[in-house]
Amino acid sequence: MLTRLLSVRIVRWELKLAYIVGTWLAGWIPLTLFDAIGAPALVSIVFNFALNAVIFYYATRVFRGKGEPLEPERQWWRMTAWRPLSLRLGILFLAAGLISVPGIVFGALGLPYGRLIGTWLDWTEVSAIYSTLAYLYLNSATRLKRAGIQRPEPDVKLTPKPKLD
Repeated sequence: MLTRLLSVRIVRWELKLAYIVGTWLAGWIPLTLFDAIGAPALVSIVFNFALNAVIFYYATRVFRGKGEPLEPERQWWRMTAWRPLSLRLGILFLAAGLISVPGIVFGALGLPYGRLIGTWLDWTEVSAIYSTLAYLYLNSATRLKRAGIQRPEPDVKLTPKPKLD
């Protein structure tokens, strides 16, 4: 069963978006139920972190970029098809992780951060998830560059280049 799940390849952006929305809903429903039944915060946090790890790991295994070979399987460290996307996502997640750090301090003091009043534990979880993803994507970008893996030339060449002024 696991081999079959890992042999799936998602190439079209519409299906990637459907996967992301579907997995977000699949994670949101149990977390809402945990809150409704009054489960301890630590249970929700551990569940959410584990679920996010599985969702992202599976996506990095089955998503394929345009021009990327469908076989063989990606190396364990490779998060995206090409370096620019790994770098951009790494920077995005790093920024999100850094933005959530003040929430840890404000949460510990019982003060609102932005529009949310969260505990330091909530903000620590958010920061840990984003920081972990930032590390993985930036590591992928570095290793893709070191391995010399380049994005292939696009199929369509615009000549002359359009002017945007």
